[in-house]
Amino acid sequence: MNNPISFFDENGEEPNQVQAASPEEIATVVKNNRNPDVTNLSFILLTYKDAFYGDPAQPRYVFSKKGENWIDMKHFFLMAGVDRSLQEHGVPNGFSRGATNILGYAIEYYQEWNDDKSAFSGEDLFSNQKGIEFNSYLDNYIDEEGNLTKSLDTILLEYFEILECVYPTDDATNYYTLPYGDPNGGN
Repeated sequence: MNNPISFFDENGEEPNQVQAASPEEIATVVKNNRNPDVTNLSFILLTYKDAFYGDPAQPRYVFSKKGENWIDMKHFFLMAGVDRSLQEHGVPNGFSRGATNILGYAIEYYQEWNDDKSAFSGEDLFSNQKGIEFNSYLDNYIDEEGNLTKSLDTILLEYFEILECVYPTDDATNYYTLPYGDPNGGN
């Protein structure tokens, strides 16, 4: 493959064209994977991490024009859920953000230490940060009882508008340089 990404991403862990998606496609995955039995917000966020992992054809990445980078929804929801969990356990907002950010770096260093080719992929830390910010954004939609006042997929679409997320084939600056799909058929 004549693609520079393949030199440092031989396992296909970078965004790829098959999993690149529009904001609406990502929101649909969220809507379709809602578990009504899970009511705790941090658990809700953490369960979505798994919705974006495992199926090599599942929409997973959305492009932000504002950040000129891809958002990996697996990282996004993991960090949003961890940050929310820390807050639910009494960690003040600013401290939870810092601790969650450190955890994101620690995960990448752990992957690197274990020779995981996806360690520090170009979108990882950006995705982590946007997940942490999304968790803070959710505060605008939580009522006195701790419930969301809108559906999570609707809130996510609003957040994507702020990040200027776009349809990948039309507006993502590097879409056509991404590998077509995961060469190993996995995630």
